[in-house]
Amino acid sequence: MTSEHSNARGVSAKAVSSREQWQREKKRQTRRRIRQAAIALFLEHGYDEVTVQQIAKAANVTPITLFRYFPKKEDIVIDPPQAAELASAIESRTSDEPSPTSPFAIASIVVEEVANRLDDEQYDSLARSLTIINDTDTLRSAMFARIPQWSATLADMFPVDDGDAEGFSTRLRYAIAVNTLIEIFGEWIRCRSHATIPDGEALIQIAAEAGNAIA
Repeated sequence: MTSEHSNARGVSAKAVSSREQWQREKKRQTRRRIRQAAIALFLEHGYDEVTVQQIAKAANVTPITLFRYFPKKEDIVIDPPQAAELASAIESRTSDEPSPTSPFAIASIVVEEVANRLDDEQYDSLARSLTIINDTDTLRSAMFARIPQWSATLADMFPVDDGDAEGFSTRLRYAIAVNTLIEIFGEWIRCRSHATIPDGEALIQIAAEAGNAIA
């Protein structure tokens, strides 16, 4: 008998777990490489002038692989970095306590989790993405078109049992939270070049200023 459980092929559970972890890390690195290559091209040539084929070549992947990670070119810029990890962290944080009902409270939790999770490289990548969005009409339109989708995501992360799950007040709550986040990150980009504090602290400070303005 062995000290490890094995499957029908004699592969240990530890080996399976290690391989799954390696595959997740490989996917994460591929996704980051595609994003970095695309952002560099967008900044140099402009978003509308860069093709998917050029991005795939720069990232050393096939166009088919690129589309597996980013079904649309706009997704490379608009999709938040570490979105799945961020959602998981928020759900873990709120699992044992009632969900906030205030749009600003919802936005504040998202900002705090972003501030706690991103490293310097990821902040730089986020800043470049937001700069490209601000400079590109098609991307700004695409971003605002996603407000209903992002609102639904927040509704899943911050469920409120108020008997009005599909009602106007519920839809409005999460839409306001999304728009608050857009304004907070927009202000962060505008202030970043002359900020004297780390990015995470700056985001939290801007969120606090937003709360004062809303109150």
